[in-house]
Amino acid sequence: WLSTNGGSTTTNVLSYLGSVADSRSAFVSPMAISKKKPSVMYVGSDNLHKSIDGGKTWTNGNATSTTVSTASTSLIEQVHKTAIAMAVAPSDANGDILYVSTSPFAQYDNDADNIYVTGQPNILKSTNGGSTLPMTSVKGTLPDRFVMDFAISPTYSDSVFIVLAGFGTSHVYVTGNGGTTWASVGTGLPDVPFNAILIDPVNPKVIYAGGDMGVYVSPNRGATWYDYNNGFTDYVQVMDIQPTADQQLVIATHGKGAYTGPLYSGVLPITLVSFTGTAVNDYNQLQWQVTDESNVLYYKMERSTDGNSYKEIQSQPAKNSYAGATYTYKDVDINNTSYFYRLKWVDYDGRFTYSPVVVVRRYSQQGMEVMGNPFSDRLNLRFTVAQNSKVQINIYEAGGRLVRSEQAVLNIGQSVYTLSNLGRLAAGIYTIEAIGNNQLWKQKVVKR
Repeated sequence: WLSTNGGSTTTNVLSYLGSVADSRSAFVSPMAISKKKPSVMYVGSDNLHKSIDGGKTWTNGNATSTTVSTASTSLIEQVHKTAIAMAVAPSDANGDILYVSTSPFAQYDNDADNIYVTGQPNILKSTNGGSTLPMTSVKGTLPDRFVMDFAISPTYSDSVFIVLAGFGTSHVYVTGNGGTTWASVGTGLPDVPFNAILIDPVNPKVIYAGGDMGVYVSPNRGATWYDYNNGFTDYVQVMDIQPTADQQLVIATHGKGAYTGPLYSGVLPITLVSFTGTAVNDYNQLQWQVTDESNVLYYKMERSTDGNSYKEIQSQPAKNSYAGATYTYKDVDINNTSYFYRLKWVDYDGRFTYSPVVVVRRYSQQGMEVMGNPFSDRLNLRFTVAQNSKVQINIYEAGGRLVRSEQAVLNIGQSVYTLSNLGRLAAGIYTIEAIGNNQLWKQKVVKR
């Protein structure tokens, strides 16, 4: 749809992308607009659709029947290999340098209840605006994973970062030669799908990556990565990261709305070596160890009982020891519940950064603890109950569908219950729910 009056009215300018019910397009068809020449834009189904007049008209645009041509002059790669990510090199004056990734899966034409499976995921490139199709594969030795997003250098079209979904491989790769070779730069990131990547608009050495466990930042083009989940209520599934004109990040999530926050400022390393919390008798012991400490004014300890609303409970000055320092804090204002803690360190310029959240659970009350997360074939659940109990245990996939349910008989006190034969579950994020003794316990887990 196109609007030329700020959204007051719109016109349908590209009505048919694939075939009946768009069965040859991804769930969300990718679109890319040239930065240097914004009249040039592309949309991907299994065909390449191009406009050179800002979306008013399209080559290979509107099908007049229920079948779109399968000729090799219009397909990005093959029929039923749908585009899932797309980007135009921002430095290319004519908008001709285009990168596209494809999926091997497509719904059957005419809405038949089946799917096509064609080869493996791929990554392709055009240097002439799609004049030569199918496009040229630049996958090389990349693993067989979906390429979910591109970040192309603002000054050099052959320098490209990509993020990969799936499990069991690196999730960030970079090329300096337009895809001839790729190098992994994902060491230190969690092994979960990643969906978004961004080059910092102010400092191109800084890279942001967003995935199923939030946002991470690298100050050195992927050599090291740091948790950058500042201000999130929980680990969130990040689907897109974009910058604003006033040097903010906008983070779009799946199911938890959108967030804004500052660009990386260089405060982060200090290197936070560790941050731990332990329940000890009648207090919670917090300890953190740092290195490369410089220009830090103080640390603030913040606490929450719900993982959402935090309150400052302690502040202490920084030692600014480049060789490293260890700090401790005893939280004595507690009772038998779970507490969430996070550190906030502030530099002399007023800039600040948050640590990952540490949870301290007081197990004198009833509760459930997941042991061994992420998991492969089995999960051990440690329960503390005040009486002999029957507990209903449910496993839900990320979309909310119940995939496993069983009942456990627990003895008073602590006991461990094992969920076995979980290897058949698809890799991804699940929620474990336990219901018993008028209590409800939930925790997210990751299936490798």
